[in-house]
Amino acid sequence: MGLYLYAYIYGMKYLLPVLLLACVDAFAQPISSPTEYRPQIFDITAYELNLEFRNPSTKEAKGRCDIILTWTESAEAPSLPIHLRNLKIDSVQSDGIALTFAHQGIESDDTFHIRIDIGKPVSANVSDTISVWYSGRMTTEGSPGYWGGVFYDDEVLFAMGVGFHNPSVSATQFWMPCYDHPSDKATLKATFWVPKDLSVASVGTLIAADLPLDDELHGFTWIETHETATYLFTYAVGNFELLDLGDVFAIPHVVYTQEKYLEDSRITYKLLPEMSRLFVDLYGEYPFDKVGYVNTTKGAMEHQTMVTMAVSNVRKRDTANTTVAHELSHQWFGDFVTPLDFRHAWLTEAFATYSEAAWVEHLYGHGYYLQTLENGIKSYTQSIAQREGVMSLYDFPRASPSSNYPETIYRKGQLVLAMARLIAGDDAFYSALRSYLNAHKYGTATTDDAREAFRPALGALTDDFFDQWVLARGWPRLAIDLEPDHSSWTARIIQVQEGQGGDWPLFTALPLEITYHDPITDEPKDTVIIMTSREVSIEIASPNDFQINSGRHGRSLLEVASITTVMEPRVDRHGVVVTPNPSHDSATITRTSSLDAARIDIFNASGQTMVTAILVHEEPSVTVNIADWPSGVYMVRVVNDYSITAVSMVVQR
Repeated sequence: MGLYLYAYIYGMKYLLPVLLLACVDAFAQPISSPTEYRPQIFDITAYELNLEFRNPSTKEAKGRCDIILTWTESAEAPSLPIHLRNLKIDSVQSDGIALTFAHQGIESDDTFHIRIDIGKPVSANVSDTISVWYSGRMTTEGSPGYWGGVFYDDEVLFAMGVGFHNPSVSATQFWMPCYDHPSDKATLKATFWVPKDLSVASVGTLIAADLPLDDELHGFTWIETHETATYLFTYAVGNFELLDLGDVFAIPHVVYTQEKYLEDSRITYKLLPEMSRLFVDLYGEYPFDKVGYVNTTKGAMEHQTMVTMAVSNVRKRDTANTTVAHELSHQWFGDFVTPLDFRHAWLTEAFATYSEAAWVEHLYGHGYYLQTLENGIKSYTQSIAQREGVMSLYDFPRASPSSNYPETIYRKGQLVLAMARLIAGDDAFYSALRSYLNAHKYGTATTDDAREAFRPALGALTDDFFDQWVLARGWPRLAIDLEPDHSSWTARIIQVQEGQGGDWPLFTALPLEITYHDPITDEPKDTVIIMTSREVSIEIASPNDFQINSGRHGRSLLEVASITTVMEPRVDRHGVVVTPNPSHDSATITRTSSLDAARIDIFNASGQTMVTAILVHEEPSVTVNIADWPSGVYMVRVVNDYSITAVSMVVQR
């Protein structure tokens, strides 16, 4: 692909294509990639944008973007890399002097960009303004499941800040020239010129509306004075009604919506102020000047102070809406503190998905929080990991079947944070979150920064916890041996996951919630222990009431691979048969010998009880409805006064 040089000739805006044989600046520093931060010799502090949409339905745009920066190092032949996709740069100037520029790389490169030759030496700590005039038809990432870029749908023109499959991840470059990498945050002042029957929603504060331009267009000026990652910039152009939900802690809460979704929005966003109060209590003061949502056909996306929310979600009229809560919490995790690059994207999505569970806990109680985690364990181990592959939270693979935002970093990330809470306790856990946010406010952070923030809460377990749960792959698989020991029993819990995926670690920071009866007092116990080695043993009164990952405290990401009960020699074993096995809609459990009364318990791979049934005297079998059970291996345990028998049952769909 040829490289083209554009220049002013005699101060006039004529375009001159010249095939370049070399880069504009042979000594230019390599640009940051989405998954690798590389320091630059500049710090962009502000963007000032004028963007005109004369006919939004065509997605045609014409604009000028002033890029205001400070040079952090002196350089004799500096250049400025910027990102702009599928739009044409008409000219570039600085101090009225035309600058040359060249495209570098091909569009499929994750570092594809345009490099502007500054044309003069620069000194450290000196500011410059680079003005870019551009035009053309805005586009999307254009891949399967496309998400990032600019859309016109349902009579609304809107921008989505990231893509699921585009090489750059950031997608503001589809409508605005910028250094489109989260490491360089900047303020934005943007005036959008639109037809006179339309209005504009954007980030920050609206400081001017209905500005006259000509007979067709008027303008809206928005300013975000807090430094923002470019992928969190957005706008939406439409015939909007403004739904004012009132102020919370002096912060306005507003929704921009078309009139046809106004009543849906009143219901869907009804609890938004309460969500804000909860997250302020958990995470600290709201960091921006407004809480804003705009209804579009795609979403949800956490653009700073102006969340893009899908109308399909809004029309459900779900006041407890966990998606609304998820995006609101991003204003702290992702916007207030932004990942340095997209290797650390779990720092946004894991924390926001955890916030969904915190919101459910606030609304309905701790039991619903535990149920959310149980559902997450089942979803992750039995569906997500099977579909996407088993991956780490940090620097995960992005090639299909993964993506720029795989479900793993949402669901596994939520569970990992819940386990950190289980280890640390509520006060220390939320203190760690607030410390992390305060230490990096309005800036960027890495996984190591999160590690250090959690160190006071997790103590000596911190490094093992992050190394095994964040940087490594997989989860613990436990074999449980129940052995009689005189008047009590010993439960041996053994990790058996090594070799499962080739590199699954031994987990030495594994919180285990165990319920059982005390062998001396026979009182019920519900306790959390930390498994720091391959094997741990605990004395219990009886196998009958022993369970892992079931109690009132929390849940851990794990599977129970097997449960083996070793009986005393004087006790006869009695056979148990499951038919059919594998099972589909129902399964029949039959005893092949003893007809004494017995209890049947069926456990899933995480150790939770799926069903309990009683076989009365002389009743040999019972049939269980399993039509809504997910595929997997289950443990069937039959207990009577003389024996405990366990067999496996396979459910296939």
